[in-house]
Amino acid sequence: MVYLEPSILGLTPFVESWMEHDLPEAIQEHQEVLQGLFDIYMEGAIEFVRENVREMQESVDSNLCFSLLKLLSCFFEPFEVKDERVVEKELIENIPHLMEYWFMFALVWSVGATGYSDGRTKFDEWLRAKMKEAGSTCLFPEEGIVYDYSIKDDAERDDRIVDEDAEDGEEEEAFSLGWKPWAERIEAPVFPDNAKFFEMVVPTVDSVRTQYVVEKLLKNKKQVLVVGPTGSGKSLTVGTKLLAGMPERFVSNFLSFSAKTNANQTQDMMDMKLDKRRKGIFGPPLGKQCIFFIDDLNMPMKE
Repeated sequence: MVYLEPSILGLTPFVESWMEHDLPEAIQEHQEVLQGLFDIYMEGAIEFVRENVREMQESVDSNLCFSLLKLLSCFFEPFEVKDERVVEKELIENIPHLMEYWFMFALVWSVGATGYSDGRTKFDEWLRAKMKEAGSTCLFPEEGIVYDYSIKDDAERDDRIVDEDAEDGEEEEAFSLGWKPWAERIEAPVFPDNAKFFEMVVPTVDSVRTQYVVEKLLKNKKQVLVVGPTGSGKSLTVGTKLLAGMPERFVSNFLSFSAKTNANQTQDMMDMKLDKRRKGIFGPPLGKQCIFFIDDLNMPMKE
């Protein structure tokens, strides 16, 4: 076994290994396009963050690289052939055009998502200039910053099965390329007449985009760490999503850490919320996937 310093290894082996082993067959045909995007943007973006952005939580280069790869993998999941799923022909034909949209969104919400608001403004300016320099075909609208936009159609179809023998005239979900402001994804809240003031949750741009990214990662079995200043609504935003916004196959469990929480208590709390399959084996109810939301992760003292 040979150990190498991260600075010697670099980020290229991570990307090459991921592209070799983790891409669906439909995406593998476009490896050159994807590799070109990594070559143009990834290391330059990480270098810019290191030199110009003050991070909420200190990260390392390999961590930012893996965050980018994980978020990209979530966009590729609809193209994996499994069960009775048939990927729409129109989506497959648009993969070369979608690739850059997926990459830019993933870059913004991985490498570019660790800084405070002033750092995001700087990253916005750098990325826009870099995209113009590279001749990008998916430039962000001039209004606002890149963090204000989502992909108009990210190719996810809610795991629905496409019927190739559907009769003519049946309406299908139209496919559209482009950027869509997060503000246009906000739905008007509806409250019951007897709702108490403190029970009313009004969605905002911040909550909508956080919930979107959290759901995208969780549905694809990726771990999520939500960071931010005290009182910024992290627990409320994530909790609201887990309680009412996830598909039925997910079971959400909530744990709250305190200064006295230790490792043994954490294991016991998790075991209590799971079904015992056999000796030493625990899991969620059959057919379900379990999510543990740990609030105040930074509270316990180091053991």
